[in-house]
Amino acid sequence: MATEALAHMPEDAADNARVAHTSWWDALLAADVVALDSLLADDLTFHSPGGTAETKAAFVEKLVSGQLSYDSVDGVTALARLHGQTVIVTGQVDIRFQWEGQPMLEHLYYIAVYGWTSPHWRMLAWQSTVRADAQG
Repeated sequence: MATEALAHMPEDAADNARVAHTSWWDALLAADVVALDSLLADDLTFHSPGGTAETKAAFVEKLVSGQLSYDSVDGVTALARLHGQTVIVTGQVDIRFQWEGQPMLEHLYYIAVYGWTSPHWRMLAWQSTVRADAQG
């Protein structure tokens, strides 16, 4: 079955994964829950640098409620590697956001894992950690 599913992936699948990853950042900044619903797998696991783990529903609810909002995403570097029906994106980013109305800045390393779900990529997992060079 895995071979059959691979046959349905477009030849430019790796490029499409990069587009999906860029769309992730755009959707966060716009608090676009419709785009996030499409980009994030229903069984997504989201692990924050603070050590919390949550579901897609819990993460999106924080955006909808206004508890969490994103102001900017800067210095994004990303390396996307295609492994069968999975793309692993590793990189670093500086994120300015509001948590319960308080401005925050995080300098992160991250891993985003995307799986091919025809007709597009969906994020399966997110893990981030504060960089050692973070100056807050």
